[in-house]
Amino acid sequence: MKLSPSELEKFVHRSLRELPEAAARPGWEARVWAEIGRRRALPWWRQSFAAWPAAVRASFLLLSVAAGTALAAVRWQGWPLGATLLRLGGEAAAAVAGAVPSAYLYGAIALAAGGYAAIVTIGAAAYRALSIRRPA
Repeated sequence: MKLSPSELEKFVHRSLRELPEAAARPGWEARVWAEIGRRRALPWWRQSFAAWPAAVRASFLLLSVAAGTALAAVRWQGWPLGATLLRLGGEAAAAVAGAVPSAYLYGAIALAAGGYAAIVTIGAAAYRALSIRRPA
């Protein structure tokens, strides 16, 4: 049976409307409201940027623009600070990479890949073990 896109949409919509309402676990609603209240009680500097007082936000933006302008002026005056730091960092990285034997580098890559695979495997096994519904 092949449905047109509009028929498929109607079928899915009807099927989803027939599902029962999902209820929160007991105690979750109270915990959510308690967390909302706790976050509202935080001082302004511990909240998001939008909750900061307007004067503080304006000062922060002005200081940010001033810092960016100062950095651009340093570069424009012919002081290639950023380029010098990048060049020195690249030279240091190249010196370290040249001093390490290639077998160590391959071993480190294999160790990192094995660790990543182990973490993914353990996470998948834990998810499966914790998500299986057991009869009460």
